Amino acid sequence: MKSFACLTLAAVASAATMSNSDYEFMRFIVVHGKQYKNTAEYSLRKSIYLGKTFAFEQLNEELTTSTVGHNFFSDLTNEEIKSMLGFKQELRKNSLKFKIFEESSNSDGVNWVTAGAVTPVKN
Repeated sequence: MKSFACLTLAAVASAATMSNSDYEFMRFIVVHGKQYKNTAEYSLRKSIYLGKTFAFEQLNEELTTSTVGHNFFSDLTNEEIKSMLGFKQELRKNSLKFKIFEESSNSDGVNWVTAGAVTPVKN
C-alpha cells in the first residue's frame, strides 16, 4: 500500500501540468495518512474531494461568521460517512408501550404540609 502511495506521488509529481487541486489533494493524503488500493480508488477519492472543495467554496461565499473546510472525511462518500456515524435504527427495540394517563384519577388537591412533604418555615 505504501509503495502504491509513493508511486502515485511520483507519477503525479512528474506530470508537467500539475494543477493546484492536485497539490491540495496530495497534501490532504499526506496530512491524514490516507492510502488507496489502486488508481481507480485514487481517482474516485480525488473526485469526491474536489466535489467537496467546490461545495465548501460556495458555502464560504455565503457564510459571514464562519468557514467550512476539509477534514479526515473529505474523501468519503455520504454513505460511508453515514455508516460510521449516528443512530442505527435496526439496533433499537420497538417494544415501547405507552399508557394513556386518565385525568379522572387525579384528586382535587393535596395538602402537602399535612401529608408531611413540607417542613415548617425556618427562620
